[in-house]
Amino acid sequence: GILDTEPYRKLGKNQLRVGMFPAIDPEDIKALTKCIEYVVESLKK
Repeated sequence: GILDTEPYRKLGKNQLRVGMFPAIDPEDIKALTKCIEYVVESLKK
């Protein structure tokens, strides 16, 4: 699964580092991406 979604100190203000295990299911990545897109769209309103 997803290891962490903590911001990384070397990234910019609006960037997110996602750490994960090598054998992660691609469906988990799709689900996480949809969640992030939902949050970003909600913040625009």
